[in-house]
Amino acid sequence: MGRVQNGFDQPQISEIISKVVKNWVMKFRKVFTILLVLVGLFPFAPSSFGFALLGPFAPWMQETNGVVFPGDIGGPMNIGNGYRWNVPIVTYGFDQSFLDYFGTNGVAAVEGAFQILNDLPPASQIVLTNIPAQFAAHQLRCPSSRHL
Repeated sequence: MGRVQNGFDQPQISEIISKVVKNWVMKFRKVFTILLVLVGLFPFAPSSFGFALLGPFAPWMQETNGVVFPGDIGGPMNIGNGYRWNVPIVTYGFDQSFLDYFGTNGVAAVEGAFQILNDLPPASQIVLTNIPAQFAAHQLRCPSSRHL
């Protein structure tokens, strides 16, 4: 018999440790294999893209088909159906939860964003020749020439 320590002899302790380690390794392999399979299948998953702009309600958009809800001001638009506000005045406000979270800095940021919109000239006064047709941008390329 081996040396006794805390009621177990030395070979029993090493067997217990060996079993615990083997059990842990088997569980780790199983989890790792599942993750590897999921990551391997990820590129073959069908991709889905969504895009919705808020726009005026179409005739088919009704409460009965679940598109329009009470309080909605518009419905989803397709990518090709551009929509822009054509009202001269936009009214906005801040509720208490916004003020509690963002404070006066949040109010100033929103008002600054609206000021940018207010500073834009009417479309009839924009001279398109003052805007460059092309602009310089960084062109990111792979360092290896075969991966252009």
